[in-house]
Amino acid sequence: MVERDLIKNLKNLRQIKPDPDWALFCRSELLKGLGESQKEGSFKPERVASFVNPVNLINVLNFANQFVFAAFRLSPAKAAVTLTLMLLMAGGIVFNESQDSLPGSAFYPLKLTSEDLVLRLAPGDENKLSLHAEFAERRVKEISALSRNAEINAEVLFPVLDGYKNQLASVKEILDSAVTDGNGKAGKLAEKITKDAEKYQASLSVVSKNFSSASQKDLNAAIAYTEDTNIKALTVLNTSTDKNEEFADKLQEKIEGKISVLESSLESVQGESVVDQVRSLIDEAKDLLEDGDLIGALESVSAAEGILSR
Repeated sequence: MVERDLIKNLKNLRQIKPDPDWALFCRSELLKGLGESQKEGSFKPERVASFVNPVNLINVLNFANQFVFAAFRLSPAKAAVTLTLMLLMAGGIVFNESQDSLPGSAFYPLKLTSEDLVLRLAPGDENKLSLHAEFAERRVKEISALSRNAEINAEVLFPVLDGYKNQLASVKEILDSAVTDGNGKAGKLAEKITKDAEKYQASLSVVSKNFSSASQKDLNAAIAYTEDTNIKALTVLNTSTDKNEEFADKLQEKIEGKISVLESSLESVQGESVVDQVRSLIDEAKDLLEDGDLIGALESVSAAEGILSR
């Protein structure tokens, strides 16, 4: 079909009107649904979700195919155009529905796929970092929603936590890239992330108690990863040209917290040589803190943590 024929057929679609009886039926069903929602006092999103599900959408599309050919009595070419438009509309409904879906929902994989697509199309590190932060926040909200379900299990929760950490891992990579490029954007990007990370960490800490002990281990790992991301951002801020005392104080506080954890861990460590190495690194970190060398102190602490993790 040449372009002018397609345009002509599309214009002819403006004259198409649904069967009066079918339109009246749809109108009455819509009013009935609205009336029931008003009686209950609130709109029920789950009603929309129950209707707009993959099975019902397939039924709708099957009906659309019959409707185009039978009710509208169109030629195959016009029918193809009309059906394409219906598919696009259905796809839009599915996409919108997926954005509020939770893990375990049939629409949740589509939500993750759409996020990945948006990330691939996003131009520049600044936009990508903002998106990774936004999607990490989505995972936190999903975890919070799951915490209200007493029957949720680790099999549902773990992939969400894994996806959350993957978003933060991408954030770290972008920060490293910004520092390497030396384009002056690293400080601005890091400032956003340190604020976001504190918010994520607080939210996860609040909801963690609502999960089983088995799930809490994975949640604690996610919280610790969030802390590491925050420290990464603070480190970038303290090595950038626009560093300030506020971020320096925050980084020092976190290093001191890590030192306290290391000292407590030594009580259960076996092996005199390991204990001596860790104590030496802790003392080194304390001396560097007194000298104001936050980055050096953090490197000593990280080395000590590496020894204990072997």
